[in-house]
Amino acid sequence: MTENRTLRLSPLVVLAVVGLAFALYVATMAPGLTWANQGADGGELIAAARTNGVPHPPGYPLYILLLQLWLKVTGVLFPGSEPARL
Repeated sequence: MTENRTLRLSPLVVLAVVGLAFALYVATMAPGLTWANQGADGGELIAAARTNGVPHPPGYPLYILLLQLWLKVTGVLFPGSEPARL
């Protein structure tokens, strides 16, 4: 008879790993717009999310929806900053 052994991770272990990854991401992310890719679309996408507008085609619908959801939940794009000053 064969046993079906599966590895079961504790939800606390999974939560700890996800929390650690998120903390590392937040600690190392840029504080505002960067000039990566010559600053191509960053400002335009932030302005579109803030004003409920549509950036140039293709419009980045998922990205804009996620930014708008973030704005509704937190009220700010970046803590301690204003979009006009980025």
